[in-house]
Amino acid sequence: MRLDVPMKRPAKSAVELFEEAVYLLRSAPASVLAVYYAGSLPFVLAFEFFWADMSQSAFAYDHCAPAALGLALLFLWMMYWQALFVRRLHAELSGVGAPSWRANQARRLGFLQLAVQPTKFLVLPVAALILLPFAGAYAFYQNLMAVRDDESESLPRAVGAARKQALVWPTQNWTLIAILALLEVVVFLNIAAAILIAPYLAKLLLGMENVFTRSGLATMNTTFLAVTASLTYLVTNPLAKAVYLLRYFYAQSVKTGEDLRVAQAFLPVLLVLLIPTLVAAQPAPPTSPPAVSIEQLNHAIDDVIHRPEFTWRLPRPQRPPENNPNWFIRATQAFLDATVRGARQVGRWVDQFVSWLGDKLKSMLPGFGGNHPGPDSRMLRALLYSLLVAVAALLGWLLWRTVRSGKRTRSTLEATPVAAPAVELSEADLEADQQALDQWLQLARDCMARQELRLALRALYLASLAQLAERSLISIQRGKSNQDYARELHRKSRATPELLAVFVHNVRVFERSWYGQYAVDRGILEQFENNLQKMRTCAPRQ
Repeated sequence: MRLDVPMKRPAKSAVELFEEAVYLLRSAPASVLAVYYAGSLPFVLAFEFFWADMSQSAFAYDHCAPAALGLALLFLWMMYWQALFVRRLHAELSGVGAPSWRANQARRLGFLQLAVQPTKFLVLPVAALILLPFAGAYAFYQNLMAVRDDESESLPRAVGAARKQALVWPTQNWTLIAILALLEVVVFLNIAAAILIAPYLAKLLLGMENVFTRSGLATMNTTFLAVTASLTYLVTNPLAKAVYLLRYFYAQSVKTGEDLRVAQAFLPVLLVLLIPTLVAAQPAPPTSPPAVSIEQLNHAIDDVIHRPEFTWRLPRPQRPPENNPNWFIRATQAFLDATVRGARQVGRWVDQFVSWLGDKLKSMLPGFGGNHPGPDSRMLRALLYSLLVAVAALLGWLLWRTVRSGKRTRSTLEATPVAAPAVELSEADLEADQQALDQWLQLARDCMARQELRLALRALYLASLAQLAERSLISIQRGKSNQDYARELHRKSRATPELLAVFVHNVRVFERSWYGQYAVDRGILEQFENNLQKMRTCAPRQ
């Protein structure tokens, strides 16, 4: 056997790698995790702000390019610090000191990440579409952060080392990705449930009303998904880095034997800890053992077998004994037995019915299922034709009923005009986009004719919101307050400040009369209508 050829070693299972990764993260000092989050938190926070701003801001297009550039720079910052985090974990694993973030090795490692890691946004989606090379591509980018100092001296050498270790043990690699995907789904669902439930718990326990409880299902938007995905990444990504570091470490150890060197380094410490135990375990001088009876020996063996630390190893019996002392187990077993007997009896009844039906058919149709003379072919044809005629008549009748009911429904729809849904102005969850501007104004006039002035004031206020929404100056959304509409109008109508002043005046009049104790009279309504006419005159069209 050649000595320069490394021995083939079986790969560790994915579960073992995850267990070792969790232990490695738990035993690492807090400064190691601080290195990871010092690089990841700025990028995640900037990503959340960028996502919310690009999806909601009216001026997103104006500053999209500089914001994207800043986000890209923070991504490079995150890759550099995550590489230092992997290097610190490797130092904890191997016992070798980690380089400082200002050392030459750290700078070379950071340059390597800045040069190669951004390509993952193109390579990984393409690999996911083809599916087969995805595991190797994902492992390559993870291995790139775990390359040794001598491998990171040049870019081609580091890329070659990461690529070589990404191709070993493909079954283990796919299993790791499957476990990570399942873990991320579970963490995502837990974080999403916590975010959705926390505001309602605060309202239930502390009586704190907030924008999330008022918005309802409107909180489940793209920003909510982005926040949940970012928190999931911050929770699960350190574990993924630790798992692939261990995978790279054991793959390298097949050739270098570094895992044996690490175990050998801890051997003196282990011997020091075991010396007192070994000394205490020295056999005492032989003495004549006391005589033990067979009954005592059997009793001792039975006691040891029935201890809790050994009973879990025993095979589970196929079914509990008949004379089980537990009444609940006996009752349950009796119920199951009765259910099985009942199901078997029903099966026998079905078989008897099928046999009886077969006998009847044999008597009605000679030759059916036996060696008797066959029936007359003319009778069979007549029977089949009769069945076909009956089925055709039934289908024709059903078709006629369907066409007739369709014509009746169509004529009813054509004759009956569609009435607008009735609106109750006293409802708390009424929105301005439920009716058009003219319908709100007509509703206000009807309320004034019935002397319901407070309801008329609310109809006029909803008409003003509907008018601004028609001009694309505001967007009607459930959960928005009057101040939210005022701020949105201020952003979109900078060229006409008088429009904002008139709207704010109407908002104050409405809130003072609808939510307060101020009475509503004809003068207030006329002033409100005049302001509404001014808004219609000076509101620009978007």
